Amino acid sequence: MAKKLLAMMLVLVMACSFVAFAEEAVGDGTTTETQGDVMLISAAPVDTTPRVVLEATEPDADGYFTLDITLYNATYKGIVSAISYDTAVVTPVNKETKEATTELLEALSCPIVAKDLETGAEIADWQSFKGSKMKDGLIAILAVTNTKVKIPNSIVSDKFQALADENGLAVAQISMKKLSDAPIEFKLAENNMVYGGMMVINSYGMQDCTVEFKYPDGKTNSVDVKGTNDTLSSDKTAGNDMVTRKQLRAENVVFLQIDNYGTVANGTLKWVDKTNKGVKPYIKNNRTMVPLRYIAEELKCKVDYVEETREILIENGKTKLVFQIDSLSYTNDGLKKTMDVAPEIVESRTFVPLRAVSEALNCDVQWLEAQRMVIVSPANYPWNKDNDVEKQLMSEIMLMLTLRDYAYASQAQ
Repeated sequence: MAKKLLAMMLVLVMACSFVAFAEEAVGDGTTTETQGDVMLISAAPVDTTPRVVLEATEPDADGYFTLDITLYNATYKGIVSAISYDTAVVTPVNKETKEATTELLEALSCPIVAKDLETGAEIADWQSFKGSKMKDGLIAILAVTNTKVKIPNSIVSDKFQALADENGLAVAQISMKKLSDAPIEFKLAENNMVYGGMMVINSYGMQDCTVEFKYPDGKTNSVDVKGTNDTLSSDKTAGNDMVTRKQLRAENVVFLQIDNYGTVANGTLKWVDKTNKGVKPYIKNNRTMVPLRYIAEELKCKVDYVEETREILIENGKTKLVFQIDSLSYTNDGLKKTMDVAPEIVESRTFVPLRAVSEALNCDVQWLEAQRMVIVSPANYPWNKDNDVEKQLMSEIMLMLTLRDYAYASQAQ
């Protein structure tokens, strides 16, 4: 647990660093162009688990090779990794002189460059390796997108993150030399600062990923790394009287009931659509469909509709979703995803599958069969129907929803 907490602290520190970089960029007059959070690298993204591939290339006649680190199928603000190796078998070398080195930055480089979208000028330092070190057979890499350079550029979007699609984004290369006939081998080295040995970080924190090692002799091995999850306990409300506990528990939680135009959000009775009682959640192919504008506004998102393409754009500052009416495909920060039910127009309103939208926006979604209700809550503070505070609050929520007709009439007046 201590390791996990330290890992999360590091994620928070990195997140604060990104904010500081952004503020500094604004302060020194750096300009940006609004292109949306869609990666500008050409290639169609796919819907798979993020992968980090560490591939050792074939050593040349003098034993020199590189360890190439490539990221696939993920949004990316940075990686933190700890990699161990046998010092009797390989050693890092200066990328220019090929001499053995104890300074990781002399061996470490980024294999690709970004380009300015206006001038085409190369931006070699689109990411920073500052803080990366090595010692006694351990390589510790800290790589983050560099928001001190002009963004968006051909790699980094205006949300300060890059898109790694199925073609891969080469994020680092380490120059090395083979010292003996023993096989080359690298391993993840979990320590107090690098949870799981590899942390792939985007706007929300550390992502689940699969780390693969590939070697010149054709051997491979992989390990799954679980993203950190700073889930809060429902005891967050403990220490208060029950009334206060219920108020705290209701914050940032949305309750929607099938075929009910009444809804409760943040403990307040509301209406799915104040001008049309016919607009209410429904079930289609075992998926809860909800009016897009209502759920987006409750989740504090901006919504735009592009009439020409029938596309729906949803943004919350960290994530950009693009849906299309009658299409099962959508993109999440440029990554292509699929869902079971397509967005559609009902009662002159756009309805979307609740779970696809909510989970993409880092929310937890739960279905209560007895009440035919869905509950949307923060992913780090999910609803727990078995807790006393939730049980009491649910009784009040159900009562509130039975008063929807009176409340609706009062609002209309």
